[in-house]
Amino acid sequence: MSNDVLVIQDLPQPDAESGPPAHSITAVTSPDDEVQVDPDGDLILRAGAQTDLAERSFRVCASALRRSSPVWKKMLFGPFKESKPAFGVWQVSLPEDNPVALGILLHIVHANFPLVPHKPSLEELYDVFRLANKYDMITTLKPWAAAWLEVAESFAGTTDGRDMAALAYIAWELGQVDLQRKMMKELVMNCALDGEGRMITHDGVVLDEFDPIGPPGLLGYMRKHQQEISKALPLHLNSVLRELAHGPGCCVSKTTDLDAKSNCNDVILGSLLRAMANARGSVTLTLTVDEGESAAKLSTSIKGIAEKTSVLDGHLKCNPGGKIIAALAKTTKAKPIKLNKMSVEKMSKRREDLGLEKALPGTPVKTSE
Repeated sequence: MSNDVLVIQDLPQPDAESGPPAHSITAVTSPDDEVQVDPDGDLILRAGAQTDLAERSFRVCASALRRSSPVWKKMLFGPFKESKPAFGVWQVSLPEDNPVALGILLHIVHANFPLVPHKPSLEELYDVFRLANKYDMITTLKPWAAAWLEVAESFAGTTDGRDMAALAYIAWELGQVDLQRKMMKELVMNCALDGEGRMITHDGVVLDEFDPIGPPGLLGYMRKHQQEISKALPLHLNSVLRELAHGPGCCVSKTTDLDAKSNCNDVILGSLLRAMANARGSVTLTLTVDEGESAAKLSTSIKGIAEKTSVLDGHLKCNPGGKIIAALAKTTKAKPIKLNKMSVEKMSKRREDLGLEKALPGTPVKTSE
């Protein structure tokens, strides 16, 4: 997205000679220009000074904002500095607000519906929902909710860290339980914890600095879940290694030849340790997740080690590799992503408010009390 020109998609094409209409965001070329959301408006909003986008000014109707949101009503018509001054221009600074997202919300409030995009980018959707939440006006998005849900669902297969984090939050605001759980699972499996305990995606997005991604406390839950999975994934491999090194081993041959059984166990142990050395650079009987290693990478590493298991001729049934790999899948399945009952109920209410009650697939929803 350009820092010089803010673009709202799906706008009618202006006449080439006359240029864009004064009330479109594309008409703004400098911070001093105003987006004429309401040419007769009595209030000027200046947004974006503390964002990575150029600051923009919007002329709006304060009464329209008051009617759209209790937050605007309290801010503009309460005993606060943003209220109308006795003299001079009524101007309110919103330095942290994304000007593109604010422009979309303002056009909705002022019924400039042709200027509201039906297919915004995922980044625009994220910023719009953030601001709509901030100003308590999510329900004003109802006419576009179904179309915007289609946009969100089209990114369900993304592997981009920023997109996954944004989609987790958008799914929360749209009340889409399954979509949010899917994004949470992808983030839990593909994020690593750094030395400070922060969750970082494979492409370097720090989730602790990406706010919000869902309801309060979600990141803490995801961090705990990631730690639990990473701790559980190596358990079966470590158990096999201990049995081979200090216990009866893995040989299930019916032979009574103790030397043959010992050789079988030695071959299995040697192959596992050799594969571990190649995959992880060292050997140990107690494999653990490395700092900066995601659960997905750890699982792939363990699977690769198990696949390199060697056995003596005639001892195929002694190979523990298949059981190690099966345990990886079982561990992940045994620790599903859950949303608590309150979150599920809130998301159900949100679907109802936005007219999306039929948008959620009819699959069972996992909840925790």
